[in-house]
Amino acid sequence: MIGLDAMATDQFMDATFTINGRLFANLRGDPRNPAIRGEGDRALTPDEMKALGQMAELAGNAMAMFGNLLAPVSGIVNLTRIAS
Repeated sequence: MIGLDAMATDQFMDATFTINGRLFANLRGDPRNPAIRGEGDRALTPDEMKALGQMAELAGNAMAMFGNLLAPVSGIVNLTRIAS
């Protein structure tokens, strides 16, 4: 199982990728060029960097698919920010 826990703004990101509950990589810093470190604060190998890119693409595709699944519901239920 691949896990992703992320927080990002235009100036800062902090993301953690896990595989089967174990740390795979942390991405932290400027979103355009974050520091990417593996378990034990080590640099990722070229193969691990490739795998990380594929996991990030998979996560993006999953979020897009989820958004598409919710699109028909948005006509029935207002999914925009609710004013307090």
